[in-house]
Amino acid sequence: FFQAEDGIRDVAVTGVQTCALPIWGDVYLEAAGVELGLSKAIIDGRFTQGSLGAEATVDARVGTLRGSIRTSPEPGIEEGLGFTPRSPLALEANIELAEMRPLLAAFQTQGRVAGRAVARLRGSGTLGKPQLEGTLEATGLGYELPPWGLSVRDGRLRARLLGDNMEITELFLRAGEGTFTARGTLPLRFADGGTNIAWQAERFGLLNRPGMRLAVGGSGTAAFDGKRFSLKGSLTAQRGELALRTERLPTLADDIVVSGREPPKPRARVRLPLDLDLIADLGSNLFMRAYGFAGRLEGKLHLTTDAAGEPRADGRIDAVNATFEAYGQRLQVQEGAAIFRGPLDNPALQVTAWRRNQPVEAGVQITGPVQDPRVQLVSEPPVTEGERLSWLVLGRAPGEAGTADLALLQAAAGALFSNRSAPSPQQRLASAFGLDEITVRDRKSTRLNSSHGYISYA
Repeated sequence: FFQAEDGIRDVAVTGVQTCALPIWGDVYLEAAGVELGLSKAIIDGRFTQGSLGAEATVDARVGTLRGSIRTSPEPGIEEGLGFTPRSPLALEANIELAEMRPLLAAFQTQGRVAGRAVARLRGSGTLGKPQLEGTLEATGLGYELPPWGLSVRDGRLRARLLGDNMEITELFLRAGEGTFTARGTLPLRFADGGTNIAWQAERFGLLNRPGMRLAVGGSGTAAFDGKRFSLKGSLTAQRGELALRTERLPTLADDIVVSGREPPKPRARVRLPLDLDLIADLGSNLFMRAYGFAGRLEGKLHLTTDAAGEPRADGRIDAVNATFEAYGQRLQVQEGAAIFRGPLDNPALQVTAWRRNQPVEAGVQITGPVQDPRVQLVSEPPVTEGERLSWLVLGRAPGEAGTADLALLQAAAGALFSNRSAPSPQQRLASAFGLDEITVRDRKSTRLNSSHGYISYA
């Protein structure tokens, strides 16, 4: 037959024509790596008095399909078959998925999906502009991501299909001891925009594995206007325990070039089309252990994005009843605050940690932005910098330090004061003791130099 741009023409079919197409065997979806477990598939098509109809019956391990479709020539068209984009359409379909996991397993290498779904659809309108309506129900929804301890279960979804939009009347998920609910509108043509979802969480377990537990509550909206995603609302950490691992394999610095190996290309910065307006409240039950720090965190942050989609924050996070381990000592954090007034990755620090219960209480004070902090020693009562370092690291005055202690002080100074634009750690340590240079060669040999002479002993 001949198919024109506006329909099928120049073909005449009279009477009743029937075509039944049975299919046996199985169907393998290569892209998804899934065998459907097909047991029966029949497609029955009929031409009756110029109208076209078809019925389909499919039974498989993953689910069943019962459907029918009918169309007739466009009114007023007498040439050929008369089927055009303006031809009327009638459609019915009942789809049941017995188990979602086999269909999605290939796309979830680390996670596991579970659930059953039933869809009942009806279609009208024309071939060119079909109008769909119906219902969608899913039960037993679940998702597990073991590396992060995420385990969502007992989920259910109820939605209605109205034209080009799907109205979600209920979405319910359970994780940990809490729940997550949502409702709203989701367009079938997602790129056109119109997404608007209202959500609410109560003690919802985002993370649930040893050392990484977090339950949140709050409410807000999520939307998409065709250009930018929008996330607004508030979240509160109702319970949390975060233990961040610091062990990492060593990596080469960015300025090191390996002969014979093509240097990695710089990664382009991806700008997310995100409009963020979220209040993050750390609550009163969030504990963290990371990089020697252990304690409770509290405070609020107002998270937003600028016109380019870069995240920004405004607020303050404080450490409460916190300690910091360094040089084999557990320091008490008297003041620990991160103040956000702009880019999320560069807050200002105000941290002071003390070694208490000794004649001279010494500590470390860190101030300034995270990307360029200022570190200095403090003490009560005030003493020289060399004495502060000795009381902080050794717990005694510098006059009581031995040869091995000097090596330890030298290493400690290097960690505390390493800065390319500042004097070397050895110079700062020597200056603190009123010397020009301190050199520790081995366990038995130490050399102290000054402008008036030098002392070398073994």
